[in-house]
Amino acid sequence: MLPLLVVGTLGAACPPSAQAQESPLGLEVTSAAGRPAMAGVVRLAVAATAAGPLAFDWSADGGRTWLPIAVDADPLDGWSADWDSRPFSGKTLVRAVAADGTAEIMRVTVDNDPPRVVIRLTRRVSNGAGAPAAGVVSASEPVTSTLLLSRPGGRPRRLKLRSPEANRSTFAWDGRSGGSLAADGTYQLRVLVADMAGNEAQASATILLDTTAPRVERLHVLADSGGRAVRVRAHVAERNALASVELRIRATNGGATQTVRRLRGSAGPISLDWRRGRPLRPGAYRIEIVATDMAGNATTATGPSQLVRYPVRTTLVSRVRTAHRQVALTFDDCYDRAAWERILDILAGARLRAAFFCPGQAVLAAPHAARRTFAEGHVIGSHGWDHADFSFLPFESALQRLLHDSAVWWGTHRAAATPYFRPPYGAYSPATLAAAGAAGYTETVLWDVDPRDWTRPGTAVLTQRVLADARPGSIILLHTLTETAAALPTLLEALRRRGLLPVGIDELIAASEYRVSAPGWPWARAGAR
Repeated sequence: MLPLLVVGTLGAACPPSAQAQESPLGLEVTSAAGRPAMAGVVRLAVAATAAGPLAFDWSADGGRTWLPIAVDADPLDGWSADWDSRPFSGKTLVRAVAADGTAEIMRVTVDNDPPRVVIRLTRRVSNGAGAPAAGVVSASEPVTSTLLLSRPGGRPRRLKLRSPEANRSTFAWDGRSGGSLAADGTYQLRVLVADMAGNEAQASATILLDTTAPRVERLHVLADSGGRAVRVRAHVAERNALASVELRIRATNGGATQTVRRLRGSAGPISLDWRRGRPLRPGAYRIEIVATDMAGNATTATGPSQLVRYPVRTTLVSRVRTAHRQVALTFDDCYDRAAWERILDILAGARLRAAFFCPGQAVLAAPHAARRTFAEGHVIGSHGWDHADFSFLPFESALQRLLHDSAVWWGTHRAAATPYFRPPYGAYSPATLAAAGAAGYTETVLWDVDPRDWTRPGTAVLTQRVLADARPGSIILLHTLTETAAALPTLLEALRRRGLLPVGIDELIAASEYRVSAPGWPWARAGAR
């Protein structure tokens, strides 16, 4: 490519044969198409009166050799000639010579080379939902550009270019045409460019509109109840290539999500395995397959929930050390269904999570509240089957009650109270802790803040008692009672003003160090129900 036209005159410059006559002719050179740069047909004209006929010629070697353009013998329309400069590009001399030897030479630059242009796609696929196809149009010199989009055999439409008069423009297409989403399929991009001399060029590229997510079919899950391995088999249907297929093993009662991801690949049968040296914690897990295509469309298929249960050693937790100003709200018993639902309403409005320790009998008596608690992301924990005092129970009886409670959650809601257990009254014995471990409860959760709300002290007193003892890492004991529900909005606001944020017990424990407290049951019985 050549730079834009640079035109200059040498004044009345004449060849040696014409040096005796040095009168300028007023030679003018213009583009026949009226463009600012010279290309194609160039018009040469003499403005002054001269003796005809006039000869016009040009030289590409600095005047050593001259090639004829035309001879004008008719003065009626002025002395002029049209020079088709193609295919030459570069600096040249043009000359007009009158019959009496008067001559004038002018230096001009002509550009007959088309610009070089390319379309580089930075994203080839649009999904019509926020992930546009995009790219860059680059030219070898400043150009004006027009970008057209069309389907094969369809009518093209213009796409907007940023900086369309520079040598680099960007574009993005969100998959819409005339305000509505276009049809899925292949589309052709064609860019038309013209430089300052009018030389034209074009380039094309193909993009794809894909708004349809992959389909995950025939999902089969094989899981080890000991939590050491999960194998998933499925068939993924997708017209185009897949960007990734991901296996997610999501703990439904708090805890980290385990993932196995396979990048890129074709549709069809897939197999993903999760294996770790350290098993999953006891609890219920939701198995998901997330298939994402190259357009960013994603499908999540959920397999049957899996229950992981194996013996563990339980740990007592009454408060945790934390660098964050967080506390855990915990609610026991769940016998007052209306108060339970009201507490859930308040927590939902505040967008907060809590933990609910409900005996199996209460779960069966209020299935809607139990299902809602689990579905809204709160932590559920075991409180035994019938609110029995575990400190008096032998190992077998304690274990039976814990397993019975677990069976209620799993049988009715495909949920698990593991890994959190709270003995009623906070009362326990070595047999209690052994039974909790045998049932898969990794944490036996006590508390360090007890406002004794079961004594119905009034909402103001209840709030004052909580604030008197609450500090970062506290586990606050409450019950699903009407008075507690009435006090909860004021309590939440008071905690907020103190800079204490209620979080799920799983979050509090995961981000902290345990502070183990192992009081005897008489102490616990005196401070809780």
